[in-house]
Amino acid sequence: MKPQLNLQSLISALILAAFVVLATAYSVVNPIHESTDELQHYRFVQYLVATGELPVQSDQGARIQAHHPPLYYTLAALASAWVESDTTWDHEPEANPYWAYRYFEVSTDNKSRYIHLRDEDFPYHGTALAHHLARWVNVALGAITVWLTYRTGRRIFPDRSGLALGAMAIVAFNPQFLYMSGAINNDVIASTTGAALIYACVDAIGRPCAALADRRAVGIGLLFGLALLAKFNLIFMLPVIELALWLSRGEGGWRRFVRANLIILAVAGLIAGWWFVRNHMLYGEATGVEKMNAIWGGRNPIRDFPLALQELPYAWSALWGRFGYGQIPMPDAAYQAILVICLIALVGLGLAAVRRWRSADRIRRAQCGLVALAVFVFAGAVFGYMTISTAGPNGRFFFPALSALGVLLAAGLLEWARRHAALASCVVVGAMLSLALYGLYGILAPAYARPQPLSEAQVASIPNRVDLTLGDAIRLLGYEVDASEVSVGGKITLTLYWEALKPIDKSYAAFVHLIDQDGVIEAQRDSFPGLGNYPTLLWRPAEAFADRYTVHIPATAYAPLDTTVRVGLYERNGPRLAASNGEDSVALGRVAILARAGEFPNATDINFDNKVALLGYALDRRSVRPGESIKLTTVWKSLGPTDFDYRIFAHAAVAGSGTVWARETGAPVNSTRPLSTWAIGEIVIDERLLTLDPNTPPGVYDVELGWYGKPSSKRLPILAEDGHWIGTHVTLTRVRVAQP
Repeated sequence: MKPQLNLQSLISALILAAFVVLATAYSVVNPIHESTDELQHYRFVQYLVATGELPVQSDQGARIQAHHPPLYYTLAALASAWVESDTTWDHEPEANPYWAYRYFEVSTDNKSRYIHLRDEDFPYHGTALAHHLARWVNVALGAITVWLTYRTGRRIFPDRSGLALGAMAIVAFNPQFLYMSGAINNDVIASTTGAALIYACVDAIGRPCAALADRRAVGIGLLFGLALLAKFNLIFMLPVIELALWLSRGEGGWRRFVRANLIILAVAGLIAGWWFVRNHMLYGEATGVEKMNAIWGGRNPIRDFPLALQELPYAWSALWGRFGYGQIPMPDAAYQAILVICLIALVGLGLAAVRRWRSADRIRRAQCGLVALAVFVFAGAVFGYMTISTAGPNGRFFFPALSALGVLLAAGLLEWARRHAALASCVVVGAMLSLALYGLYGILAPAYARPQPLSEAQVASIPNRVDLTLGDAIRLLGYEVDASEVSVGGKITLTLYWEALKPIDKSYAAFVHLIDQDGVIEAQRDSFPGLGNYPTLLWRPAEAFADRYTVHIPATAYAPLDTTVRVGLYERNGPRLAASNGEDSVALGRVAILARAGEFPNATDINFDNKVALLGYALDRRSVRPGESIKLTTVWKSLGPTDFDYRIFAHAAVAGSGTVWARETGAPVNSTRPLSTWAIGEIVIDERLLTLDPNTPPGVYDVELGWYGKPSSKRLPILAEDGHWIGTHVTLTRVRVAQP
């Protein structure tokens, strides 16, 4: 037994070491401020360092996570206070305005929310060093969570050490847990205190005589008090604590149970009570949640219950690996595979209950029930939070019960291979390690990678040479377009080859336009170079690189059309850089946009809240003068019953500004066919005139379309194929308003 025990100890130490290395690697690869709300968490830390006081929730000034208890932030402040930061606590870093471009896709395109310069590169100093020190506090806390998971598995199943190792790996190599352990947040300390309480409660059940001794109750009270100072959602650990106390009450019965509760309440109150008193004095209620929702945005739990159900797949993906602000997902197949494996584990738990529940000793049954209760309680708490908060569908809120989930999943999976438990445990460890490495090197690192400089040979072989200068510091060497024609809803990839002629002291964005013969931009991309990761401030003179831009043709684009590809650079909120050809952009070639096959013109399929779908549209013309009208014909199909006779709105508007120069609203077909009269599956053709205001300035305007109800601000959302909300109107195409 001793050599086997030593081997298991060695393996557990290796898993723990691998976690520390991987979590540190995740923290190094991930630029500062890029994790969810990390900037606001970092402000809390720096506010403590700068003022020595706790921040107060306010809707004024820089946003800060002031609603959270202070335990993690205090630890992070102690770790980083000796570093002289380059910025004040309320510093607002330069944002990447294109960061949410097709955020729901697995890609490397504009995943960076902020602009990152070389002052963040290793070796760290100033703000970057303070930031990473605060992150590494979480690496240490995450390691404690992993170790406690192993200890919990060993405590429940002392005869199945492979199970404890599997549970340890499920937690240690969960990509989301690794990612959050390498970031600034209080969810990791919530996992640590949650895992400590779960272990203490499991241990209490295993030692019924000693479990309700005063010192054990003091220990649980101490952990519970620290948990409440870590994150408020640890209050949901109370049912787990109460079950443990009841099951381990021993001969003392009710008196012992009540005594232990009083001790725990007293100790936890001494440690964390001041926090709730402070909240009540500041906000009029002990938790501060009402103030938080008023500032950050809350939900109506009854009205938004269906929305919470729709967000369950997102919450599931965010439990296992959805990085950044959710804009860096893993492929859907990964989440589906994890779900299948978890279901297999669930069936395995059921088999174990049937096969061995009666034969298992009472203590082990009670311990298994307790970790299962922790999983169910926190799953319910997360869903409940989804109904009251816009931030609800984040899997990290389940972290307090992550160790319990790891133990249950390992038990269920290894139930299928009890005769080969060692081999099965190795498979679980290997599979989770592979998932962790994939999350790091396959998803996270590429999302923030800068382009590599081209060699002399690569520069010499650049296709379609252009050699035009933009401004006086940037040269466009050449380009490559991957297709000469593209269908509506498709995409083209344009590769531009840039070279800096001298140091650049401004940040320029690039644009790619597909322009038709009327001068209307049919498709476009705007982005900082390097897919948002390589702003011009970082370019080095005489260093050339390839910069790729994916241009998606809108699903509603007017077609067929022949377009010219034009590119250029512009200063943010400023003018375009003049090119050496005398223009403010460079023509690179032509791309034909092909119409999508279908029964209707400009065929499409846009789902408005599963009530009605747009199947196609047509305009009688696309170039008009102020005061003239455009006839818009739309083809609709009824998808399901409606709760209200929604009406159609059509606008000609300035993109993104809300300024409307033509508006036509009303019930379909000249108000003769209210939506409630449509039979499911019925096709309805609607025609309406968009009349331009006589004072409409010359320019290009979006034609917007949607459905509205009562009040007029209530619009039908547009749903993607996977059910997520895209928006509340669709931009069909653009029209040009000429000089009067």
